[in-house]
Amino acid sequence: MTLQTLHTTHVLITYQLNWLDRDDDASEWVEHRPGTLVADLIPSLALPDGLRLHVSVNGETLDDGGACRLVQPGDCICATVVPLGGGGGGKNPLAAVAMVALMVSAPYLGGVLAGAAQGLFVGAGMNAVTYGAYAASVGSALVLAGGGVLINAALPPVRPDLPSLGTGARNGWEESATYGWGVEDNPTHNGRPVPVLYGRKTGVTPFLAGRYVSTDGDKQYLNLLFIVAEGPLDAITDVKINDNPVTNYEAVQVETRLGTASQTVIPWFNDTINERPVGSKLAADTWTTMQTQGNAVQALGWGLNCPGLWYANDAGGLDAVTVTVELQYRTTPSGAWVPLPDLAITGSKRDAIRRFVRADGLQPAAYEMRAKLKTAPPTGSRYATDVWWEYLHEIVPDDFAYPHTALLAVRALATDQLSGARPRVTLTAERMTVQVPDTTGAIVQRPADNPAWMALDMAVHPRYGAGRPASALLLGEFAEAAGWCVSKDLLGAIYFDGEGMDMATAWDYLGRFGRFRVVQRGTRLGCISDRPADLPDKSYLVASSNTLAGSLGLDYVELKDRADAVRVTYFPPDKGRDTILVMGEHYGRISGRQPVISDETLYPCTDRDRAYRHGVYLMRVNRYITRRASLRLGVEAWGPQLQPGKVVQIANDVAAWGQSSGRVVSATAQGVVLSSPVDLEPGRAYQILVKHSDLVDGDGAEVVETAYINGVTQPVTTDALTLVSPWQHIPAVDCVATVGEVNRTVRWYRIERVTRNTKLERTVEALEYVPEVYADEGVAPSPGAVSTPRPVVGLAAAIVERREDGLSKRVVALTWRGAALGWHIYARRMGDAATAWAYLGNTRDPSYICYGLTMGSYWTLAVSPTTNPSAGQSVDINLTDDFGLGNIVGIDEVVDGATYPVEEVVDGALYSIEEVI
Repeated sequence: MTLQTLHTTHVLITYQLNWLDRDDDASEWVEHRPGTLVADLIPSLALPDGLRLHVSVNGETLDDGGACRLVQPGDCICATVVPLGGGGGGKNPLAAVAMVALMVSAPYLGGVLAGAAQGLFVGAGMNAVTYGAYAASVGSALVLAGGGVLINAALPPVRPDLPSLGTGARNGWEESATYGWGVEDNPTHNGRPVPVLYGRKTGVTPFLAGRYVSTDGDKQYLNLLFIVAEGPLDAITDVKINDNPVTNYEAVQVETRLGTASQTVIPWFNDTINERPVGSKLAADTWTTMQTQGNAVQALGWGLNCPGLWYANDAGGLDAVTVTVELQYRTTPSGAWVPLPDLAITGSKRDAIRRFVRADGLQPAAYEMRAKLKTAPPTGSRYATDVWWEYLHEIVPDDFAYPHTALLAVRALATDQLSGARPRVTLTAERMTVQVPDTTGAIVQRPADNPAWMALDMAVHPRYGAGRPASALLLGEFAEAAGWCVSKDLLGAIYFDGEGMDMATAWDYLGRFGRFRVVQRGTRLGCISDRPADLPDKSYLVASSNTLAGSLGLDYVELKDRADAVRVTYFPPDKGRDTILVMGEHYGRISGRQPVISDETLYPCTDRDRAYRHGVYLMRVNRYITRRASLRLGVEAWGPQLQPGKVVQIANDVAAWGQSSGRVVSATAQGVVLSSPVDLEPGRAYQILVKHSDLVDGDGAEVVETAYINGVTQPVTTDALTLVSPWQHIPAVDCVATVGEVNRTVRWYRIERVTRNTKLERTVEALEYVPEVYADEGVAPSPGAVSTPRPVVGLAAAIVERREDGLSKRVVALTWRGAALGWHIYARRMGDAATAWAYLGNTRDPSYICYGLTMGSYWTLAVSPTTNPSAGQSVDINLTDDFGLGNIVGIDEVVDGATYPVEEVVDGALYSIEEVI
């Protein structure tokens, strides 16, 4: 085949995987097939961080990787690995350079192992380049692993961002198509958990569970089945294809199931269909044979395509041509071939003719399928008689309803608007209530937008949660946390669709926003809510008399280690992801020190004001909480009074928290004698705190009582104290007590952790408790007005002359201004012969030449930054006359001193009268 012939029937693909050496490339000619996209010819490569695949056609860069560009005969496609630019982002570009050097050299070592497998891949229809990359990876795996270890030893990679709570090795959002960075397509790989939804979430990118193409006459339909979430949901709405409402597309049908136990079969997916591409051109002398992957197949399907079927007659028209296809199947490995009735395909048109043949009623087994032409059709320059076996279906017919799973099915007709690469589908899903136990154990409905009820649902649900019975939960603590979320308006939505996330990590993401933490208390699960405590009569008293000597330790957070601001990331419905910077009062005011900014991501947060208030809360914590205490207690500390989340009062003589502490020796109705004397000074107010060992509250914790001591007229040291008013409860002997000046007797601490040792001692770690941190009310400042440039401005049309193929042609040229990454061009005929929008092409430059517009009609041309023509601007042109060359402009007339456009009614529609100047 000559080079000139190749340019008319094939496409040249060049791969440059080694960007360090541009002479190291591989090229191949691939037969052109109508309707093929550039992206279909580029294999998917798993590139290291810091690298990307650059795709160009005839020297023109394709930013979308060729997902919207149709391949034409003679095109030169180049796929090149290039490094990303620097400038931050947490990447290590030098390490990426070294890693790609290994990636390029490793296949030469792996190629030795590839020979034995070559027949398998070539027989399956893999092209040589794809096969070479795959086979080389067989031997390269060990090389890449070993080389990667050496490179990372010299150039250490960026540390992974691990969660602050949980046992998992990943934070669970890396593979999320809804929350992850850079993830665009609907996830497809098996083994993903069914997502769990709480609240109302927009921009959900569901899991693609099934996909196949069906043929009805010459029409092809793309059928997509998506798993949305665990059910039941309340609603599935706002379905979008490629970020455009589904109503913008022609012949697209949508069906939903909300995930009830008794839901019906969803249309188009009552059978399980495994579609596999074949892509083989049929011949008369050779069978094309394929084998099923499944071994319980009960129906088979052949998808056939004639790119055109015609005979060009002497009159310049097309006559009908018939081709006959033979189809057979058999059980493997040695069953008898069973023929199907011959399929005769007749046509006289250049458009594709498609047929689908299905064989039903088969016994469950593995099968071989084959096809060929019955007789060789006529060939020559006047004939188009090629028949392609495009795809096959392995079918298990059954009525699969998928109970308890919310589903979305999309059936789309292949049109100019929607064809080629698999579309990305997003939606809005709602689940506004959950069924959880109340404090009595009875099942009730609770709002699903409350993080505390979300956490409780995950704890009790038997299908997707921990499956804990109500008796194994401290339900009152979850109810208190939910009440605090309501009082602080900490409500939102979350869609758990990631992988590798354990239950503790999921609870942590909910607790960060709802300000609580799910903890294990013995054999039961409880919930610590960071909210104001009931003070002071229900707080445990820790004094020198019940603390092991020398065990008190204090830790102070240094000023230089504190953040000056926090950058809060949240997920509003209109933007998908946004950030707000909340600055502390000393932001940028410390001389010689760059402001320190901390980052916080709130996955359940969907509101700017809530994100702002959370930032205020964190900055108050940063400002007021500066101390952490650690101490050891004896057997007396065993009991419910010392639990994580509880607030305790700590008095210590050495730290001067209180003047003196001891135990009660005796007590009367209005007096007490202590085991240690205290010093009282005139002019000062003193108080005594006593922990009643014989009086407990409703939670079983010992009650702490505060009383005021009579003042003195001269300095005195005494162990006998007289009170201003009688005790509410007379202390028993050996009760712990501490004495000090009013408001200077104890420090408040919230317990973080309690551990015990073999000596029956308990170590308590506590963080300073300051009620001021909970005063985070306020409204986020409104963001400043941002000037958003328009994507299409000043669209104008002109008739220009182009010389092509030795002929002079008059075409319409469009020019415009605007800010967009690229534009799509559409056209439609107007008037009585009105047609739907036709897709002309796309461009990265603000100009375009429109070919194929027939004279004698009115046309509307549209330029849009998206696949929705109405998202840009349009211009009407009149091609009913033989216009000369020049710009098309409207004609104006002056009436009573005012200028108006001249208009005319044509075919029942009002149009502007235009001229070429």
